[in-house]
Amino acid sequence: MKFRTIAVMLAVLAFGLAGCQLGSVSIDRAAGTLTVSLTESEVNTAIQAALSAQTNPLLRDPAVDLQAGTIVINGQHTRRDNSGQSVSGSVVLVPSVVDNRLSITVSAVNIEGLPVSDQTVQDFANKVADRINAALQRTVRVFNVTSISVGDTQLDFVLERAE
Repeated sequence: MKFRTIAVMLAVLAFGLAGCQLGSVSIDRAAGTLTVSLTESEVNTAIQAALSAQTNPLLRDPAVDLQAGTIVINGQHTRRDNSGQSVSGSVVLVPSVVDNRLSITVSAVNIEGLPVSDQTVQDFANKVADRINAALQRTVRVFNVTSISVGDTQLDFVLERAE
């Protein structure tokens, strides 16, 4: 009975993720885990959504580059000096799991005059994490995120059933 319940939940999850166009899903029945994989394009879409939710986003026209262990986002930054001028900038994010959810730490910022500790930078990272967590939560409510890995082409979340 327990196997049938888990199988039904996994089928619902797979169809839910497909309907939300949130990555691909692979199932490891022996380990009792799911892996949700997001392509670089899907991560870019999530980051664009997070930025568009801000009235004055940290970066405009973002382009995501997944690299081993990091998410590099390049884009245009509107100077805060009211000049209206834009400069190129980048932010390096490092995803991890905290309390069974995605957490993002800013490891580097290359935007003139902004230190990594700037609240605007951390707010940006939090919005990105919130968007991805919300998308996962809509479709995988009964699962916890147990690990995250970033490769050159995709971002993988390993999920296991919440007890």
